[in-house]
Amino acid sequence: MTIRVNWSRATPCSDTDIACKTRVKAAAFNTGRAPVRIAGFGIRYPKSTGMGPRVLVPLSTILAPGEKVCVYLEFEYFRGADRHDIIFVQETAGKKHYPGVNLRNKISRLWWWYFGKLNV
Repeated sequence: MTIRVNWSRATPCSDTDIACKTRVKAAAFNTGRAPVRIAGFGIRYPKSTGMGPRVLVPLSTILAPGEKVCVYLEFEYFRGADRHDIIFVQETAGKKHYPGVNLRNKISRLWWWYFGKLNV
């Protein structure tokens, strides 16, 4: 079972619609051969906050091979985090999938989880 996770800033719907400018679009794509049951999308906060990983958008959906699911996460969910690669997709079995980045960014993200702080 392989799930590819990616994110992007939501494109503005129009110049007068502020709500579209304050969201992040998160997507999960099943690249494996077996169906995967998704529990939801969440964010992992730094250990210094004491909050830990939390599922913010619960889903109860099954992704067949080749299927994709998208959700919009509000900026307020990030609570001062200046990173967006902290989004994860959680399977119902508990396994978390994070956006794929290069090795340098993975090490940077890991360092931030253990020693980082939120800009609140």
